[in-house]
Amino acid sequence: MVILQAAIGIVVWSGILFPPALAIYALFKWRGGWRFAAALPVVVAAAFFAPLIPDWLHDPSAHGLWGLLFLPLAMLLAVYSGVVLIFWRRKHKPAASASTQR
Repeated sequence: MVILQAAIGIVVWSGILFPPALAIYALFKWRGGWRFAAALPVVVAAAFFAPLIPDWLHDPSAHGLWGLLFLPLAMLLAVYSGVVLIFWRRKHKPAASASTQR
């Protein structure tokens, strides 16, 4: 049971941390539309939290179930970020050198 809980924790935290980490990396390393595509999950997450902040400031106990809404959103954003990363890597794949070709 402990191993299952640890595995779920790793999946959840990686899903939450991967999109902003990729957006920060892309901000400095990528160019053009790829930069926007990588930053889109951060914009979506900010749009998700923006209406909640005034409520939290007024009543800290408000929206106690936001995690039930945010975790599926975070997983979808992580999948989106993974797809963007895969497409970026395929487009920017280094050319195979002559020494590696047989």
